[in-house]
Amino acid sequence: MPLIAVDGDAEPYSDAHVPPTGGGNKTIPGTLQTFVRIAGKPVILQGQVFPTRCPICGATCTAGTTGASRLVRINGVPVCRAGDVGEDGDHDGQGIVVTGQAFVTDHS
Repeated sequence: MPLIAVDGDAEPYSDAHVPPTGGGNKTIPGTLQTFVRIAGKPVILQGQVFPTRCPICGATCTAGTTGASRLVRINGVPVCRAGDVGEDGDHDGQGIVVTGQAFVTDHS
């Protein structure tokens, strides 16, 4: 039963390029919707875009490209959960780590 991701949760990304750079935790903002909150923080939706802060590629990540809820949706868009993996093309996402709330889960 993974926790639902909220504004400020992060996803670790691997280094990429030569020399290796751009890895580390990438904080996910909750800007795609503002009316559903858990612990006062907006819920993260599948497709939320956030920067990798990589000085070489300057890419952006997209939350929940692998995973996301099959049950819980906001305006038809699935919510992201702990362990859902994002994508940016060069850096491999390792799954969202939920630290912003500890009580709302998704059973799908």
